[in-house]
Amino acid sequence: MKAVKLTISGKVQGVRYRHWFAQYAVVLGLKGYVLNLDSGAVEALLLGDDGVVAELVNRAKVGPTHAVVTDVVIDRRTGFRTAKIYRFSNTSRMIKYAKIKKGRKFNFRPFF
Repeated sequence: MKAVKLTISGKVQGVRYRHWFAQYAVVLGLKGYVLNLDSGAVEALLLGDDGVVAELVNRAKVGPTHAVVTDVVIDRRTGFRTAKIYRFSNTSRMIKYAKIKKGRKFNFRPFF
């Protein structure tokens, strides 16, 4: 199991980059999230097998049709000390929780 945090820069907001990224992650069987940053970049956390994570990292360097990716910074993590998985009965509760925890608008897309 491998965990990788990506910061993707360029024209990656407003071009459905998060949606595209999450779709590929689900197809590949990865876990994690993808979110917009205030700086205009996109952050993603991937959890999965080494080869599958590497495949999505390579795809992230290209992105969807209208995106222009200029840089992908890779932060490799070998493991986590603790992890909490929250299950929500509906989307509105998850959005409310995300607003409280992040202190900003709901702009991330989890994929489980």
